[in-house]
Amino acid sequence: MKYRTNTILILLLSISFWNFKLIKEKINKDQEYRETRFVTAKSGLLCRDKPHGKVIHKFAYGTEVEIITTTNQELTITDEGKKISGYWVKVKIGNTNKSGYVFNGFLTSDTHFDLDVEKIAELTPANFNKIEKTKGLLLKGTHNVYDNDLNVIEQIHLNSISDVEILSITKFERPKKRAEAKRKKWQDYCKWANYVKIIYNNRELIIFGENVYKITSNKKKKFNNSIINFLIADNFLKKTGTLTEELSGCFCGEYFLIKSEGNYSFVYDNNYKGKSSLFFLQNEYGSAGMHNTIIKKDTIFSEVSQSFQEGTGKYRLKIFKNNGWKFIEYDKVRN
Repeated sequence: MKYRTNTILILLLSISFWNFKLIKEKINKDQEYRETRFVTAKSGLLCRDKPHGKVIHKFAYGTEVEIITTTNQELTITDEGKKISGYWVKVKIGNTNKSGYVFNGFLTSDTHFDLDVEKIAELTPANFNKIEKTKGLLLKGTHNVYDNDLNVIEQIHLNSISDVEILSITKFERPKKRAEAKRKKWQDYCKWANYVKIIYNNRELIIFGENVYKITSNKKKKFNNSIINFLIADNFLKKTGTLTEELSGCFCGEYFLIKSEGNYSFVYDNNYKGKSSLFFLQNEYGSAGMHNTIIKKDTIFSEVSQSFQEGTGKYRLKIFKNNGWKFIEYDKVRN
């Protein structure tokens, strides 16, 4: 009797295990169809209630689309004299619970080479991607505030660099004005940026990303009998990394700021007549970073190591107060 009971128990456990395995396989099978693609149809991509069915929605050029599942219903069309083949796929419609079917011949995963950045700036809705809440800074000066369609709705003025919380950014960089979407030269792309949703003074605002800095490092230091903060921060201007940006020669990197007596300040070159702030290059051409920082009385000393495609380099920094925070570079070496 005991043997029979054990046999039944083992059989039940085996059935439960296989049922769990089948459910797990089914879940995994469903998940593998959930892919994100982007619309390449310049005039927009029609979404239907079923393959070849009634039009229920239209996705604009460059819109991010989530594929729920695929079908085996093939379709070939001719667009501008070119034959395009693909399948009908089921997709989610925006942030709703609705879904429909689109032709995947006008969907791509390669945003760098299959999408035209000028058309994105001109045609694509400004969809914001949520990011983990991040501490940031909003520069002093007068800033335009935008609505969700990136129309200017008001202006705000800051007398000093201020703390903000960063909530989300646009998927693609854009020019400050739609009229600037048509570039005159490659370098025009350096003025493009993500638009950023922030919280400033308990208000949710959309600001052009050139004026918003994300804090990536914040360290307290003792300086001249007081506490100051060393900050590394970066704005949302267009970065290098694709063919477009390489041709434009845009620079990207991180800025060094100091917070002293409750005020933030960039650190400027003491030997430069204009305002050249302390900046560390960070891209595929090279990188730089501070280390071995020490403070002696009223002066900060640090070393900066550099890495380039063709070699390495280093130099020393001296940072001090002289009508604001200033720096001097010396002992430069390039290998």
